[in-house]
Amino acid sequence: MSGFPQAKTDLLPNGQRYSSPYLSDFVGGKVFTVCPKCGLQRRYDAARLLERAGDRCLPDLLNVIAAAEGCPRVGDKDDRCNLHYDIERMHQQPLAQSRNGS
Repeated sequence: MSGFPQAKTDLLPNGQRYSSPYLSDFVGGKVFTVCPKCGLQRRYDAARLLERAGDRCLPDLLNVIAAAEGCPRVGDKDDRCNLHYDIERMHQQPLAQSRNGS
């Protein structure tokens, strides 16, 4: 993968972070993605992906991954990219300790 854009701080209007899981929640494990349209299947080391892409909420990370993999459908409103997480495989592994220590 090449050229990840810099991660932004994802904040709600009240200053809190989004409630979606973040990439840092999976450090120590793998991030699994699959696209039924093009057949792309990837497994990423979460810690290495975090270094390259920054700590992003998982919904925002999908477009970053798809673009880095060269998906021509990223941003196409008529023929959208269908990359998604293989949630079952991701939840079969232990998650990192939460950011607030609980």
